[in-house]
Amino acid sequence: MSLVDVLPTVVELLGRPRPDVDGTSLVTTFSGRTLGRRELYAESFAPLLDFGWSSLRSVRVGSEKYIAAPRPELYDVARDPGETRSLIDERADVGRVLAERVDRYASAELPLSAQAEPGEGEARARLAALGYVSGRAATIPSSNRPDPKDRKALAARIAQVTSGELGGVELEAALEAIVRDDPANGQGHLRLGYVLLEQGDCRRAETHFRHAIAAGVPSADPYLGLAQCLGARDDGPGAAAALLEARRVEPGSPVVEANLGILALAEARLDDAMTLLQGALEIAPDLHEARFALARAYLRAGRRDEAAREARALLARLPPEAPQRPEVERLLRAVQ
Repeated sequence: MSLVDVLPTVVELLGRPRPDVDGTSLVTTFSGRTLGRRELYAESFAPLLDFGWSSLRSVRVGSEKYIAAPRPELYDVARDPGETRSLIDERADVGRVLAERVDRYASAELPLSAQAEPGEGEARARLAALGYVSGRAATIPSSNRPDPKDRKALAARIAQVTSGELGGVELEAALEAIVRDDPANGQGHLRLGYVLLEQGDCRRAETHFRHAIAAGVPSADPYLGLAQCLGARDDGPGAAAALLEARRVEPGSPVVEANLGILALAEARLDDAMTLLQGALEIAPDLHEARFALARAYLRAGRRDEAAREARALLARLPPEAPQRPEVERLLRAVQ
């Protein structure tokens, strides 16, 4: 039995047409019938995408279970349900056959390549402008990546960080230790970058954001952090390049569009700023900084009624104790 069997089983019990999905209905087993010999596949790409470690993929045929990793394993789960003794050396022929079966389901490289490989033309040029030709993790063969099974202690330390147990100096120290012990850990660099950014230490934060980008972290977050650091040192072109890369990684993100709009406002490109900020607010109306920037853009463009409208809308959304209220109220007084 596998989790992929749940949907076809429920659908058959409800008398609905079978969907085109993996898995087998288990309804026949309720009357004592048995299923034929099956092949079950499982995978986890979280170690690869989150930390730059190897992915883990497995296939089970009958009682034999093969785990594809830099250090592959083979178990007879009928005799060893706890998977305590790998038979990969004793049954190398079985391991080779099952390794081929695993690769038929998915490549160890595919998800990372889809996320991290830069596109051609304009996207590649922007990456080059930021100092990168391609994500580092995308170029590392899976056999050379750390095996997650050998990183249990480090994974426990990462879990402590992600659980929110630590803060302040303790959090910074824990992240510093993680990236020291695992230099290619993109998520560790990303989190440390934002900790340093909150402290106003953009010089060090920028280094860690660049490490996260080079590690192939598949999100806009490292580019957003880098853009903030570059903007803080008045590198408008660099900040724009970082934000355009963020847009490529997460197209349609309201946070990215809002940041592009705020940058356009800082560069006095008022029409671009208004278009970008309006688009961001259509997706996420509660982006308060974007709405305040839109009100300022309207004011600078001489569109006082629209500036007042956005300021009132922002005040209506802000809690009474919000520290931003006095600044918004001053803007509203200025346009009335």
